[in-house]
Amino acid sequence: MRWRRRMIAFGSGIRRAPSARRWSAEAFQSVHYPILPEVKYVHDGTPGCNDCYHEVVHIRHHSLFTPRDFDISPYFDGG
Repeated sequence: MRWRRRMIAFGSGIRRAPSARRWSAEAFQSVHYPILPEVKYVHDGTPGCNDCYHEVVHIRHHSLFTPRDFDISPYFDGG
């Protein structure tokens, strides 16, 4: 019983190493290369102009990216 408890507890508190996805996202962001930014459209405040918007791009944290984000990013060639 004592050995079983010790084996179950083994590794339960160990933090896993970052994945290749996270390392890739960190590397691209460290050189300011976009992966998949969050884009918001904000009205520019021009009175009477309902179509006057501009894009505000926010860089997401590298830990929030998934492998699919690299696939659908407009900044990477799919071929």
